Amino acid sequence: MAYQTNSGSFFDYLTQMLVENKVSETIQILSDASSSDPTLNGDLKFLKLRANKKLMVSAGGIVNPPKTQIQDVIKLIKELKSAHYRRNVKVNTLTEPSRKALKQIRKNNQPGITSLKKKKSIWPWIFLFLFLGGGALGYYFKDQILENEMVRKYIPPGLLSGNDSSKTNKANLESGKPKYKNKKITSSSTSSNSSTSSSLSSPSDLRTAKKKVVPSSESIGKYFIQIASYSELDQAKSKRKRVEMSFDRAIVLQKDLGGKPNYKIVIPGFDTRENAEDFQDDRKVGRLYIGSFIQPFRSGCVDLTELEKDVYVCN
Repeated sequence: MAYQTNSGSFFDYLTQMLVENKVSETIQILSDASSSDPTLNGDLKFLKLRANKKLMVSAGGIVNPPKTQIQDVIKLIKELKSAHYRRNVKVNTLTEPSRKALKQIRKNNQPGITSLKKKKSIWPWIFLFLFLGGGALGYYFKDQILENEMVRKYIPPGLLSGNDSSKTNKANLESGKPKYKNKKITSSSTSSNSSTSSSLSSPSDLRTAKKKVVPSSESIGKYFIQIASYSELDQAKSKRKRVEMSFDRAIVLQKDLGGKPNYKIVIPGFDTRENAEDFQDDRKVGRLYIGSFIQPFRSGCVDLTELEKDVYVCN
């Protein structure tokens, strides 16, 4: 009865027997080993000749060969295993190799396979994907994150105004200055009735204190409050709608920067800088949108063209 064994397991089995100094068993299995694969069959014949020459002494039989000769045969067996490792060919033998020994050989080889797989771990790619995905989500929800009161406490003023850092810092400083008009009104509300009447005795002061500035709904005005800027028009339009819901009016102002279009979301309709500052303080624009600042139209726009509703091109 013939037995078939995978070439890799067969060569491992021969190596194991020689390591255990089982020379007779090795010669016996090799004597009838063959293969239907011509290349492997030729290598088996070559292995038989070398094993007989190294491990046997004349025709008198087998003696204990020197360890150096056994190592030479083991080296040849490993070379043959490497040559046929990926060919998936079978070896035919009349003597069945020990199943227990083959099982132990496979078990001993398993850690090497496992360690090879660990070297090709996919965890670095997973971490990279999570990092990039988190950055993309953070950029997409940037406005919602910045509107959080806790986050605003720890962001330095002007950090978010990449295109207009100097103007942003100036706007932040202006927003931090005390407004004496408001202080006057606040202090007067806590004072006695006589001091209240004396501090706000002028009718013009009363009108100024009660009047709330709103952006003009018909004209562009001379000044605007810039909220944010984007490189894509769709993003700017989406942002404009949210700003308009909070501050009555908002438009998209298109202007080329470095040869590329830039879309600014602004609140227009102020005739003077003072009106824009009062609106910014009264509606707390700087708190909701850190880095917002006031700018006149004439500084960067000689002419305005209405591209579509609420979208203007700065020429």
